[in-house]
Amino acid sequence: ICTTLFERSGMCMNIQILIASMNQTDHSLLEKMHIQTDAIVGNQCNNNSIEQFEWNGYSVKYLNFAERGVGLNRNNTLLRASADIVSFADEDVVLVDKYKEIVSRAFKELPQADAIIFNTINIGGNRARRINHKVKRVRFYNALNYDTSRIAVRLNSIKRENITFHSCFGGGTRYSSGEDTLFIGDMLKAGLKIYTYPEYVLTADSSSSTWFRGYDEKYLHDKGALFCALSKRWALLLCIQDLIRHPYIYKESGTGLFKALKIMRKGQKHYKSLQSY
Repeated sequence: ICTTLFERSGMCMNIQILIASMNQTDHSLLEKMHIQTDAIVGNQCNNNSIEQFEWNGYSVKYLNFAERGVGLNRNNTLLRASADIVSFADEDVVLVDKYKEIVSRAFKELPQADAIIFNTINIGGNRARRINHKVKRVRFYNALNYDTSRIAVRLNSIKRENITFHSCFGGGTRYSSGEDTLFIGDMLKAGLKIYTYPEYVLTADSSSSTWFRGYDEKYLHDKGALFCALSKRWALLLCIQDLIRHPYIYKESGTGLFKALKIMRKGQKHYKSLQSY
């Protein structure tokens, strides 16, 4: 039996990848994504069933549920996860060769880490992804530009702190994105130690998006709600710094700085109104 001490030292670790997908009708996704570990596939579709089988020597479970919302989908897989280390993925990514070895080595090198953020090879799209050039501790001030598919976590750490994904943010929900930012934020608020690691673990296709339609009013409104969910106390400051640091947001939206901020403030107020129920 592995104890916490052995898990922290990197011994007896096993890895499970939790995949958020939609409308899968067969198991071809496993080959497409180049799966190299045990996996749980959250497949939001039009029926309810659970499949469990062996694939290439790995244990795989498909959770087919007639529901929508990426946060709910990730939580369904997270609830049933059982490995020492879990990582997250979307159906449009392809894992690099020796993915399992890279993740295992990172946690062995960083036994104090509760979570590690890796690099992504980005294909298509014009939204830049932050590149990790060295091992570095993640703090609140540099935690806002990482997506979930880059993260691997110690399952015991997030279960101990009761950390899950927000069901109001992300594709198929009220607010179109931000579930990954809130997930990282909740880990930091709980005092978990998160590190970046300068190794590429997957390729992501960003040529299309289920939620991003440009920096329009919906984007600004939802971003304001996200910053409010992240911190009610600092929500206004977070909005201001985001617009100042990324002027293309309000320029491309055609709103101007002050109107963009006004829209973001409406998003904050809308999110606060939900908390009164």
